[in-house]
This record gives sequence, C-alpha cells and structure tokens, in this order.
Amino acid sequence: MRSGVSGEEITVGPMNTLFMDEITYGLDISTTFQIVACLQLLVHITDATIVGKIVYHGPRESVLEFFEGCGFRCPERKAIADFLQELSAYLEEKPRTTKKGSTKGSAPSAISRMVLPFEPLAITFQDVNYYVETPVAMKKRGFAQKRLQLLRNITGTFRPDVLTALMGVSGAGKTILLDVLAGRKTNGYIEGITKSMQSSLSIPPPDSGDLHFPTSFAQSGWGQFKSSLWKQNLSYWRSPPYNMMHLLQTFFASLLFGAMYWNQGQEL
Repeated sequence: MRSGVSGEEITVGPMNTLFMDEITYGLDISTTFQIVACLQLLVHITDATIVGKIVYHGPRESVLEFFEGCGFRCPERKAIADFLQELSAYLEEKPRTTKKGSTKGSAPSAISRMVLPFEPLAITFQDVNYYVETPVAMKKRGFAQKRLQLLRNITGTFRPDVLTALMGVSGAGKTILLDVLAGRKTNGYIEGITKSMQSSLSIPPPDSGDLHFPTSFAQSGWGQFKSSLWKQNLSYWRSPPYNMMHLLQTFFASLLFGAMYWNQGQEL
C-alpha cells in the first residue's frame, strides 16, 4: 500500500495485484478484526487469492506453549502482546535456526532454544516540574504569572519487567510527563531529578571511543541534489497517470488565476 493512501481507496476500482505490509501495525484488536474481515469478504466477492505468512493459528490460551515449544520463551512478567510483537519482528529479521541433522516432522526440541534479547532498565524521577510560557490569550484574561505550570512535583519509578499504568483524566498531563522523561520536550522549563538511567547512560562503556566524522553531512551538496532527483524520478514513475493529471491541473489553474488577476496588482 502506498504511503498516505488508505486501504479503502486502494481496493475500490480495478486492480490485479495488491501488496500490503504491516496493515494492522499500531491498531487495536477491534480495528484489526474489521480489516481482516473486510479482506475475507473481498476474497469471496471478487474470487481473489490472498497469499501471506501465518505466525500462529490456534487457541489464544495455547500461544505461549506453542512458541515455547518452538524455542521462544516469554520472559516473566512481560506482556504477552508485546512479546508476540517483538517475536514477529525478530522472526522477520532473523529466521530461526535448526540443529544440524533435523528432518521434516522432527520434534520441537530439535530447534535451538533461544530467548529474545531484553536489557532491563529502570528509571526513577523525583519532584519533576514543567513550565511553559503563558499563552497570550490567558494574559488577556488576567493571568499575571509569566510561566504556566503543567507538571507539579511528580515522583515515581519505572521498574523492568513490571507493567506500569499511567492513569488520569483527559488533560491531566500523562503525555506531557512521558515526553519530559523521554527528553522530547524542546521548549519550556523542566525542574526535578531523573536518576538511575541518566547516571548509567552518562558513563560510556570501557571499550568505546569518541565518534569522529570527516564531514558535517553524510553526502556532499551535489550528492544530495542527485539523490533528490533520483527520488523524484521514482515518485513520478510510480504513478505516471496521476502525476500527469496533477501537473495539468496545476498548469491550467495557474493560467486561470494569471488571467483573472492580470494587471490587478496595484488595485488589490
């Protein structure tokens, strides 16, 4: 599926082949079920064929037992949904290996045992405060303070292998807190202490070295220009009829507006 185009826009109209990649990534289970049901209905109506890879098909209660028999064990106190998502990505990047001499139909124990890599990290924060500049609209309404406080004395701990729920009403500042802890807030004023992770990440490993780059950019100016032309060429030939129609519409719109406002600049 092309970026920026929904599945409904793709499936409506004549088509010979439809390629889809991670169509349910980041979606909830209800929306995922609706997409799969829509594709199933499309197959029955258009007499089409769907080809893909199935990671697991069976009862929900047996999913952990199945993958553990294949050599993939879910770490303790780790969410099953997160484990399955990481497992799917791991199998896509690095297919599982089998012991030498194993044959088709051999027992699951013939597969090498492995556990997904997981590095436990902890973070502790104390008395976190976050301020932003007071909006002009609030100043007009009589708010005299120069800074508006969005977080006030927030203290907590995130431990590895422990599911932590951040709960609150809409507008309580849950997303702001996570952005502050992750360092994604580039404006405003942050006060407080972030322990553990900050101190551990501030010390480089013993065998590491400083990073040095010969140039400020990965490519020269001429190389970036050629890359832009190459990308534009691929974008055009991906859908020539659409791009040609868009170019013609822009051309005729330019002629229309040029004729309407010809010699009108001094009177506007």
